[in-house]
Amino acid sequence: MKSSKKSTMAIDPHNTRLTITISKYNYKKLLHWAKIHGKQPTAFAGQIISSRLEANTSLIKEQVADMAKSENISVEELEERWEEEDNKL
Repeated sequence: MKSSKKSTMAIDPHNTRLTITISKYNYKKLLHWAKIHGKQPTAFAGQIISSRLEANTSLIKEQVADMAKSENISVEELEERWEEEDNKL
């Protein structure tokens, strides 16, 4: 019987598992791009998402501040509310 890597691998406590849905068209592009780089699509998708978040950190901070201001609350209060609603942190 074949054992699953998922059952034996522990998730780093600094990471969070995320399930996403993308079109088959985009998945094929992701698969091809990942294979070119010698990666699995899920690992490569994680790297792509992380790099886009890093590239947009300033914009994200600005948008969070704008949204907090529009709700008349602090950035910290808004972030805390979102993190409680998400329940993954």
